[in-house]
Amino acid sequence: LARAGDHLGAATLFEQVAARAAPEQRGRYLVRAADNYYAGGDRDGARRTLAEARAYPLDDNEQLWLRLLQAEILMAENRASEALSQLLAPPPADARPLSPRRGAGLPPHG
Repeated sequence: LARAGDHLGAATLFEQVAARAAPEQRGRYLVRAADNYYAGGDRDGARRTLAEARAYPLDDNEQLWLRLLQAEILMAENRASEALSQLLAPPPADARPLSPRRGAGLPPHG
């Protein structure tokens, strides 16, 4: 769906998958849902699913991607100092590099 440009549809699908996933996997799908909500122009949906994702286990790369996405949302809302705080927090020690726009540490959208 995301590859076809239907980011909001992909976000909804990722939320549905998260609801059925084991708790240790739920956060991963919620971060992907948030990414798609943001890409689809729904900052409220992105913010909501990021907040929900924080309640579940995330690996270091998912935690980093959550922070980067949160910073991007804050920048879009002209909240630069809060975004900078997100970006200045040290990354997890064993985090893998991320692609410039989408989290390479996450499974591909689709």
